[in-house]
Amino acid sequence: MKKKTAVKYFDREWKGMKSCLKSYLKIGEQEDLHKFRVQVKKLQALLILSDQTSHHAKLVPCFKPVKKVFKQAGELRNVYIAGELTQRRQPADKAAQSFRLLVDKHLKDIKKVRHELKTKLKSIRNKQIRLFYESQLRQIARDLAAQPSAEYLHTCRKRIKVLLYNYQAVRTVVAISLDTAYLNQVQETIGRWHDQILSVGLPDNDAAIIGQLEEQQCLLKAAIEALTNNFYLRATGH
Repeated sequence: MKKKTAVKYFDREWKGMKSCLKSYLKIGEQEDLHKFRVQVKKLQALLILSDQTSHHAKLVPCFKPVKKVFKQAGELRNVYIAGELTQRRQPADKAAQSFRLLVDKHLKDIKKVRHELKTKLKSIRNKQIRLFYESQLRQIARDLAAQPSAEYLHTCRKRIKVLLYNYQAVRTVVAISLDTAYLNQVQETIGRWHDQILSVGLPDNDAAIIGQLEEQQCLLKAAIEALTNNFYLRATGH
């Protein structure tokens, strides 16, 4: 991936991130907050690919001001998702206000980050991209086969998403043909399972709600185990 290509991709995703954040702050729609978080993940995926395939200056640490906002947005998003799953709306006004204040606090830092990252982005050798995809897929396959803990299973999901987010930009140089529909199904199922885990721990849940959430959690865990059997073969088609 040439530097010009990397910068062009970075600029496009950064513009999308900024647009979603502005829209959320103006209107307060949860879908805009979700899209903002997705755009942050796409940008971080590019930085992870660059950091792990080259000897360039490390880019992920430079992303810290954006990640602070991302984390706060995640807490706000979790309140909303928990309300949807338990059918009991949680008060989010205080969390939304804290989020707006955090954005205002870090806005200047975020602008500086954009310039710094664009300057530091370098070309990535095609061979290194191919090795990255191959090694990541095989490592994820080994981890999933080992019946990982809840925390590590969530980490596997994040690694799958890194591969998916970068795939459009690098698919012409990656020797492996990914089954993106399958990988999306895996990560989405893990995501729904993880949401159930977070919702079970809410302090105001009664026994009936906890029972329903735990039942769904067990069903989703079984679905994950079935989906991830022969993960590497299914992800690559061979």
